[in-house]
Amino acid sequence: MLVGLFLLCSSRSANPISPDGTYKGRKLMGRVMWVEHAPTFWVSVARHPLTADLRVRVLVHHKPQQIGDWQVIPAGKPDFTVGFVDGGADFSIYVVDRDPGVN
Repeated sequence: MLVGLFLLCSSRSANPISPDGTYKGRKLMGRVMWVEHAPTFWVSVARHPLTADLRVRVLVHHKPQQIGDWQVIPAGKPDFTVGFVDGGADFSIYVVDRDPGVN
C-alpha cells in the first residue's frame, strides 16, 4: 500500500499538450512574443527537460520547422503570445539547443 501511495504522489500529471504538439487548438511552433498582460498562454520554466511539457528551441535567424521551435519577435504579428508565471501555468517549457518537441 505504501508503494502505491508513493507512486501516486510522485507521478507527474498528464501532459496538457497533445502528442501532435497542439494546446487548445494551436500548434506550439511559430512566431512568438513575450508579453506581461493577456498572453495566449501562461507558461512556467521547468528546471529539467524531463519535467517539462514542451522542449522549446528559441530561434533568431531561422524559421520554425517543428513543434517547439519558437521564433521570438519583438513586434509584429505573432502566431501566439506567452507570459511567464511561477504557478498556475497552462504548460511548462524547457529551453533546448536541439530536439524540441513534446515530452
